[in-house]
Amino acid sequence: MNYQALGRFDAYLIHPMNSLVGRSALFDSGIAFLSDNPLFGALFVTLLWGYWFKPGNVAQVRETREHLITTLWAGIASIVVARALALELPFRMRPRFEPALHFRLPASPDSSLLLGWSSFPSDHAVMYSALAAGLCFISWRLGLAAALYVVCFVCFPRAYLGYHYPTDLLVGVVVGVLCGYAFNLQLVRRWIAAPVVAWEHSAPRRFYMALFFLTLQFATMFDIVRDFALSLYHFAERLLGHR
Repeated sequence: MNYQALGRFDAYLIHPMNSLVGRSALFDSGIAFLSDNPLFGALFVTLLWGYWFKPGNVAQVRETREHLITTLWAGIASIVVARALALELPFRMRPRFEPALHFRLPASPDSSLLLGWSSFPSDHAVMYSALAAGLCFISWRLGLAAALYVVCFVCFPRAYLGYHYPTDLLVGVVVGVLCGYAFNLQLVRRWIAAPVVAWEHSAPRRFYMALFFLTLQFATMFDIVRDFALSLYHFAERLLGHR
């Protein structure tokens, strides 16, 4: 992919935004808090749990739960797509590490671990946009609120802090919305959700244990799973290196 064309569009947005950095230490710290605190992911997941237990007749409850199940699957699929794109497309340095941009760094937690991660597309924008798109199938008001939440609490902070270019976030939103829409089409929804709904009826204790663990991963952007997988990878690498 030619990032130069994207760079011209990004420059129109990122330089005016970056000019705000340093004017208010409180604002900069607040944006950093929004970006890195898992509380805001947890609030998003709380919506899913709230609508899982929303009262209604049998048909309404089943349809709502089917949409929630496929929305979670869409979130997982969107992360897989985003990681595949990041690995297959040319590496893109994040704005805060790009010397040519002369990016002014706001106060934020240490982000040196992101140096080896391509910024295109944004995992956060992809996953949360997929969830927001899925929620639109349950309630357009809920979906609109979730979309505004993604823009204000997910996308803007990550652009402001230089974790992503605007186009990283824009493409991430498009990928996420497409995944959320595709997984919630009626035929796809019924095919994916039917065995999960059956599992909930046959083994509710095991089902809710699994659902809690899964939604916890969404709240933390799968950090626990990714850290564990990375530790296993390094362990296997060292083990094979000693042979």
